[in-house]
Amino acid sequence: MVVNKFDIITKAIQAINPSAEFVLRDSNDDIDIDNTMHLALVDYVKKCLYMDKAGTAVDPNIGAAALQMSNMHKRNFDEAVIRYGMRKRDKTGGSRVLKSVSLL
Repeated sequence: MVVNKFDIITKAIQAINPSAEFVLRDSNDDIDIDNTMHLALVDYVKKCLYMDKAGTAVDPNIGAAALQMSNMHKRNFDEAVIRYGMRKRDKTGGSRVLKSVSLL
């Protein structure tokens, strides 16, 4: 099965942010994700590429090594999504201060 390289990146972005309605159609399209998720996107693409290599390898040793590399990148991707994926990054908060009530 031949997979379009843009489909892999689109699926990675949808895995990072399921509510995103993003489709990559051209290599000049901008990918609008947070800077902390750039490495996770690279890990997802590498996971897919190593999995494809494991499926098409003639030598079973090369296939097993590619599958191990795919699993390593999958773990890195999952860890990055758990660590950085659901953080709230807006600046609507601020410091909270408790003030005592003056009864005078």
